[in-house]
Amino acid sequence: MTVYIDQANGVDAAGHGTIDLPYQTLAYAIFSTPIAAISETTHYQIRKGPEAQYDAPTQSAMKEAKKDAQGLEKKSLKVEAEENEARERQEKREKRLEESKKVVLAEDLSYDADKETNGCVYVDGCIKVLGPAPGGDDAFTNKLNESDSAPQQSDPSILADNHHLVLRGETASSVLRLRAALLSAFRSMYAEHDVIEVTPPCLVQMQVEGGASLFKLDYYGQPAFLTQSSQLYLETRLPSLGDVFCIQESFRAENSHTRCHLSEYIHLEAELAFVDFDDLSRPS
Repeated sequence: MTVYIDQANGVDAAGHGTIDLPYQTLAYAIFSTPIAAISETTHYQIRKGPEAQYDAPTQSAMKEAKKDAQGLEKKSLKVEAEENEARERQEKREKRLEESKKVVLAEDLSYDADKETNGCVYVDGCIKVLGPAPGGDDAFTNKLNESDSAPQQSDPSILADNHHLVLRGETASSVLRLRAALLSAFRSMYAEHDVIEVTPPCLVQMQVEGGASLFKLDYYGQPAFLTQSSQLYLETRLPSLGDVFCIQESFRAENSHTRCHLSEYIHLEAELAFVDFDDLSRPS
């Protein structure tokens, strides 16, 4: 079998290696030749232009072409693997779509609308407190108790399960107001010092402060993590924006029920472009 290569007029993609449709490069000709067809009777004929005559390539040219052909094979295998992976993801999406079409929504007949406690009623008038309630508590209260007959401090898990009711209490709502005031004060202080606020992403591709406390998740087939700190993101903004800061959630995968371990918290971070020792020593 004879394979022809025309370096001037040949085409690798559409070529067949014949004298009418020659390849353009020797590497692609070797890559395209089936392994079963390669034998001692396989000959390569190459020429540099239409006016030149076909001739056998030199040994050094064959050696270099075989090396390039191996690179083409690796690239082809990578593309094939990516196509197979994309095909599998598409099949999974289609399968989930078909399964979702089978889901039937039915009314919960056991639900009693008269017992619904999370609602809103519009009342036009004045509230007048006549006295203590029969149970001894105030007439209007947002307290959550384990027992109606013996009011006491609720368990944190109960408060978490009924968080929408807890927020109606004076303590929880006061915390939210205080938090809003603190965030506003932080932003005002940084604005006075010409520090620009940026908004880093919560999803990142690398760890910041140790991989043991990372929340890992699948991001469309790629590994991703919930950020531990926005420090590295802020550092990349220094050359273009100067001094920057952010108020961003941070996440730590530390499964411990103590006040010193938080899975999520608000992180106030700042990065300054130029700081000397005197700047660090000043309290403000």
